[in-house]
Amino acid sequence: MTKKTRTLFNIAAALAAVFFTASSFAAEPKPYREVGVEEFIDLMESRPEILLLDVRLANQREAFRLKNSIGIPVESLESRVGDLDLGKPIIVFCRTNNRMQEAVKILAPRNPAELIGFNGGMDAVLRFLTYEKQTLDSTPEKKKYYDALRKRMESSMAMIGLTIPEAKLTDGAGKVVYTSSFAGKPAVFAFFYAPEAEQYESTMKAVAEFGKTAPGVRFIPIAVAEDEASAQSLAAKHAAANKEVPLYFDLGAPAAAMMGIQFLPYHMITDAQGVLRVDGAATASGPLENYRDATLLGLAQTVAGGGIPAFPVSEMELSAQKQDRLVGLPAPDFSLPDLKGEKHSLRELAGKEGAQLIFGTLGCPYTVKHLVAAAQCGKASDAPGGFKVIAVLPGNNFQDAEQTKNFVAQNNIEYPILIDATGESFRAYAISSVPVWWVIGADGIVKKKQVGFSDNACVATAQVLGK
Repeated sequence: MTKKTRTLFNIAAALAAVFFTASSFAAEPKPYREVGVEEFIDLMESRPEILLLDVRLANQREAFRLKNSIGIPVESLESRVGDLDLGKPIIVFCRTNNRMQEAVKILAPRNPAELIGFNGGMDAVLRFLTYEKQTLDSTPEKKKYYDALRKRMESSMAMIGLTIPEAKLTDGAGKVVYTSSFAGKPAVFAFFYAPEAEQYESTMKAVAEFGKTAPGVRFIPIAVAEDEASAQSLAAKHAAANKEVPLYFDLGAPAAAMMGIQFLPYHMITDAQGVLRVDGAATASGPLENYRDATLLGLAQTVAGGGIPAFPVSEMELSAQKQDRLVGLPAPDFSLPDLKGEKHSLRELAGKEGAQLIFGTLGCPYTVKHLVAAAQCGKASDAPGGFKVIAVLPGNNFQDAEQTKNFVAQNNIEYPILIDATGESFRAYAISSVPVWWVIGADGIVKKKQVGFSDNACVATAQVLGK
């Protein structure tokens, strides 16, 4: 071996020694694991040193979040890793799982003391709250998880299972009152529109009824007033009537907005701890569809007795139930203009042949697919006809009409498309999502309802009608 060769060999050996020595001291990646809701709550309660890293978008955190969590959207995490103490355990979570998994890919190479993913994220928390009644009915010992979670949650909007947000009201004398001041007893917050005399009178009747039959429940009437004048007018009327119950005002509707109220009247029930138990009750008297025909009084008595009412039926579920009840009944008739402005009734268009009736919107790609496929009914060998096709789309301006005309021309659609500017027909058929299509028999009876796009709707319609 020459001197030069020996020198190169020694250098290579030295470099290899350095490499293997460094490798022997390199830290091995720590194991990563994921946890569900209950273990997530246990970890928050038992290990206060854990960092809670929320990688959702800022607007998602604004709606509801965990106290003492750190908000860093996953898009910014790479540049903000230095904001985290990697010597502490970290639980990463998002709305579901996708952003959490992206964050784990960024954090794992940095080797934090412990890296844990919360599987399901804040959606899992909301589902957990949704099933509180069922869970506690079967396993009451799990109440500790709900109590711990409520202590940790902060929300800027009303959510069943959480303490209602702190909202500011005023009484008839203009004194500020906060919603938290009503804690200590179960309460009904009854929002109504100040200028509507009928809503005021029905609210006052409910106050009297609750006073007699549910004395353990506070009934809090809240008039939503657009301006000071309407608030003062109602306050004077209320004082002149010598009503014993205090009347509160939501001037400009900030409290109603915070509670997510989109219609009036609107009723909410909280338990003695201020936790929202009933939300979105439209009337103080009579059955409530979204609460399976229970009454506001019955729900309030359940809460006053320490019970938890079942979670309300969603708007989509209600729509599905109403739609299903239409099958076998005469099809609700309506009269709407076509694209030329000429009015037609459903009964007239369906005639004696029967029809496929489609509800949709051109903003929905599945509606577009269905409308295009329906144009082939009776024209293609695999698309039988012998019946009418009728579509109904929403629209209340020139732009909507022009968009629909262009769509019809581009896709050679010959069947009538009607425009519903008021939502009359959509309400009659309980449409809350699109597309929904129906088969109407020659006798005017609803034979079938189907939700979503179907590429064999022509065949299905013909089969139902016996074509």
